[in-house]
Amino acid sequence: MTGRPTKTHAPRGAVLDAVLGASLILVSVTAGCAPSSDLEGWDVTLVSVVDCSQTNVTVDCADPAVLGQTALSARWVIERSDTGIGVALATHEGITLPGWRFANDTTVADVPGCAGEGGQCTFVRYRAANIDANTAGCVRESSRVFAGHVLPDDATLLQGFFSDVAVTTEECGTASTTEQTWSVSARRVDDAVWARAEEP
Repeated sequence: MTGRPTKTHAPRGAVLDAVLGASLILVSVTAGCAPSSDLEGWDVTLVSVVDCSQTNVTVDCADPAVLGQTALSARWVIERSDTGIGVALATHEGITLPGWRFANDTTVADVPGCAGEGGQCTFVRYRAANIDANTAGCVRESSRVFAGHVLPDDATLLQGFFSDVAVTTEECGTASTTEQTWSVSARRVDDAVWARAEEP
């Protein structure tokens, strides 16, 4: 988690696309259909490290002096499959990102957040594409990715990166690519949800 983030987005997306293809195949084979009741609650702190989604930006959209001034606190919930490999992450936005968990040793994925730091890596992704039937070639895509690792010396700590990327093709009128990326630090909590129904 050291080093300044760059504004070069294509290589990172290409790596994540390759990892996603492998991860979805593995999850479909190993996760099974029956949900597990084993939920993990995580209190997360998100600090912006890239914000290239603003209009008329007058500062470097990866300037840590500007971006690191505001932090967001939230609750995430991770649900593990019966095998413990497939996972589903519910974010503070109410979006569920499917993915998987594996040994964090770079043999499976070497991406920001899972780069051989030890422990277990969690990689999840949500991706959607909207094709405009009235305008040939107009495509709007959005992708949310979290990659992070549970620390090897403390399984109650999680660190990684969460990104939100949106792409619009030029056939829609104006081609654009926007990105927001946050560094994530989290601590596991006993309750997976904020509140529980009272006993009758």
